[in-house]
Amino acid sequence: MSSTAPETDDLEKCLKQITATCREIPKWQWPAMLVCKTFNAHIDALYKKHLAPERPSPIFWDAIVAVDHRWPGLHLEKQLNQLVDRVVKYVPCGPVTQLVKAASAPGVAQEQKARIEALAALIRGGQGITGAYITYRDLLIPLASPEFKLAIAKPKQRTETEHAAFLKDSDAFISYAAFADVQRLHLLWLRNYDAGISSFAQWIAGFQNDQLTQKLLTILSGEIFPAEELKKLHKKRLARERVAKSRLKKSAE
Repeated sequence: MSSTAPETDDLEKCLKQITATCREIPKWQWPAMLVCKTFNAHIDALYKKHLAPERPSPIFWDAIVAVDHRWPGLHLEKQLNQLVDRVVKYVPCGPVTQLVKAASAPGVAQEQKARIEALAALIRGGQGITGAYITYRDLLIPLASPEFKLAIAKPKQRTETEHAAFLKDSDAFISYAAFADVQRLHLLWLRNYDAGISSFAQWIAGFQNDQLTQKLLTILSGEIFPAEELKKLHKKRLARERVAKSRLKKSAE
C-alpha cells in the first residue's frame, strides 16, 4: 500500500493475517493472539505518532477509526466487522445462550426469568436434586439433542394414551436425563469453542466498541460470557499487560 506512513504496510500485513482466519468449518482457525496484540500495537503507534489530538481518546476504537479515516485503503472498520460477523455466523449458540436469549425475550415474566437463570447456572456446573429437574422439564426438552428427543418419542406400537402414561410415570427420570443431555451439549460447546473464542472475545472487547461486543454476546452470553463478565475479563487482561510492561521496563533499567 502506498502511503506517507510506512508503518501502515506493517499494519496491513498484520490485518491480512487476522482476516484470513475465522473462515468456513472444518478449516476453522482462530487468529493468533500474538498477531492481534501486534495489530493493536501498530494502531497505537500510528495514532500517537500521526493522529493523536492534544487530548487523545481513551477509547481504543476511536484510534482505529482515526487511522482508518486517515488511510481509507486499509478498510479497518469494514474488515473487523466482517471478521466478527463470520464468527457469529459459524459459531453456534450453545444451550445456555439459548436459555439466556429466551429470558431476555419481550414479555417474559420475572418469575420465568428467574427459573431460566437458575437452570442456566445449573447447566454451567451446579448440582441439583434429581427430582428438582422436573420443574425445568419444559425448558430442557427443547434444548435437548435430536437423539434424546427421538428416545422419548412415541413408538408406533404405543397409543397416545399409553405414551402419555409412560411419560408421566417416567417424569423424574426423563427430566434428569434431559438435564444430563443438555449439560453434555454445553460441555461439547466448551470443548469445541471455548479455548479459541475466549481470547478472541477479550481482544474484541478491548476495542471498547459496543456494537462489536454485542454481536459476540449473541453467541456467548450464556456459555461463558455474560456481558459484565466479558468486561471483567478485559480489565484483568489489561492489568496483566500493565504488570508485564512495568516488569520489562524495570529489567531494562
